[in-house]
Amino acid sequence: MRCKPSIFRFSYAQTVGVEETDSLTAMWFNYEQIIPIGRTTLYLLNSYTISEYEEVESEGLNTTTLFSRIDVIFPTLMGLFNPTLYASYNSADYVEDDDTDFNTTTTYGLNLNRPLSKNFYLTVDLSQASTVTKETDDNSEQQIMTFNIDYIY
Repeated sequence: MRCKPSIFRFSYAQTVGVEETDSLTAMWFNYEQIIPIGRTTLYLLNSYTISEYEEVESEGLNTTTLFSRIDVIFPTLMGLFNPTLYASYNSADYVEDDDTDFNTTTTYGLNLNRPLSKNFYLTVDLSQASTVTKETDDNSEQQIMTFNIDYIY
């Protein structure tokens, strides 16, 4: 098994909002890795984000977020479509807000795409997501099915 090059990325942004309370500073630390295993490919993504609002009135929105995702990309199945299985975990911690505190979302899914012509692609995506929060009344589950026709030029 031979790993392809890893990607480490650091991003920094200062956003000046229309309202002074909307101005924030954000930093992202990302790590991406592609690992070929025979005809199958693993794609790994990990991201850590820090968002801090400048005004005291908005401090409750300050967050640290951890996001992880793994995709297993399979070769074309029977010449019909390209399947991908994926799973992700997202955890947001509201640093200054004891009422909100944290929330986590776990998602599992299946993505099927098929070329229709040189530039058109059909994609069907099925996913299941669960969100857990400090307040159990805000917990949720959802199933999403999407159909896309993409034109890539």
